[in-house]
Amino acid sequence: MSSLQCIVTCTTEGAATVLMTIYLNQQAIQTDISSSLFHLHAQLSLPNQGCVFSLNGQVVPRSEWQHTKLNSGDEISLFQAIAGG
Repeated sequence: MSSLQCIVTCTTEGAATVLMTIYLNQQAIQTDISSSLFHLHAQLSLPNQGCVFSLNGQVVPRSEWQHTKLNSGDEISLFQAIAGG
């Protein structure tokens, strides 16, 4: 059973934000506890085309990004297409 690790931060307006640790290409990053792959894509400012996410070893189709919620400790691999030869 995995343990849930979360971090609570406060904004200057006093609102609390709960963050969790996920692993993107083996690097620990913090993201909002309610994040999905869609939100992660936006958070990273990635291009709209040529990105593929693998979540815990399973490729997730772009059509499912918005509905694929992330959990603390998830391992995500990001692959980006490179044009040229």
